[in-house]
Amino acid sequence: MGNHFIIIAGEEAGPASNKMGGIWNVIDEEAHTLASLFDSGKIKAKENTEILVAGPYFGHRGADWNRGLNRITDMEGLAPLSSDGELEKCLKTLESEGIKVFTGEEMAGETRIGYLQFQTSDYGKIRSSYMGKEMTLESRIKAEAYELLGLDSLKYESLPNGAEYTHYLSLSHSISELIRLLIGSAPRTADTWAEEGAGKDLIPCPGISLHCHEFGTFYAPARLKKLGIPINTVATLHATLPGRAAGYSSIQKRRNNDSTWPPGVPENLASLEALALYADTVTAVGESTRQEARLFYGINGIVIRNGITIESEKIDWNRKELSSPKRSSLFSQSPA
Repeated sequence: MGNHFIIIAGEEAGPASNKMGGIWNVIDEEAHTLASLFDSGKIKAKENTEILVAGPYFGHRGADWNRGLNRITDMEGLAPLSSDGELEKCLKTLESEGIKVFTGEEMAGETRIGYLQFQTSDYGKIRSSYMGKEMTLESRIKAEAYELLGLDSLKYESLPNGAEYTHYLSLSHSISELIRLLIGSAPRTADTWAEEGAGKDLIPCPGISLHCHEFGTFYAPARLKKLGIPINTVATLHATLPGRAAGYSSIQKRRNNDSTWPPGVPENLASLEALALYADTVTAVGESTRQEARLFYGINGIVIRNGITIESEKIDWNRKELSSPKRSSLFSQSPA
């Protein structure tokens, strides 16, 4: 592999749609900060280093798994992706497997940032096969996830948020499949690698680094680990699902070392969140999130806080005053 790819992945990783924000701002800032650090020489980039941002593609109304959000991905402001033969060949191979990727790029100073947007909405219609059996691509992904990690998609897809779970699994699979193709390794199990390495620690492939934000992409590093493809991986938790469900009582749970999950935790999404354990490094955006990950999942991580650039430090007081009554009314309303 001639290039070094830094891949930043997330459910909200891509050109801003009509509903993006939050984690998207963090991912976008990470990509542009890396580019500026490379340009300034503060971080010495390897020759032919490329930054790739990977996420979903919602091309039309109804393509989003969440009909309420109705996100539509806008890539009109991007130039065509000027990939070399290596990446282009892998993208064509993905397309032959039924995995459609929409691409683009922009320049951040002297550094190019590429965008890879995976369209998962058609995976239930595309024909594929797994272990000699004909099935849809979506079913193939679920069957392999069960074989590799015991993810019970038959159960998880029947839950009220089954469409969300299926989308995340498909997105993560697609990102990891691109990486597998880039590495050029045939699928193997971790046990096979261990036998060939005679018990020695695996040296991560220097060609790819993968940073996954939130549980929607955590199946990617887990799948790669199970296939025995040793790349550098980081999983970042912006919160934990059990912690969100517990609300303010999560403080008391941490004090009491009470690892039981509160009611209301979505089992299927939590099963994906727990896969952060397979990443080489787990980071949390705050100390409470780090403690929750250790309490609920047994994951030891480190704290690296989010940061975004604010272009203006001036407060628009007129706008603030206009918004104040609206905020006050929200808090003063009595419950129905």
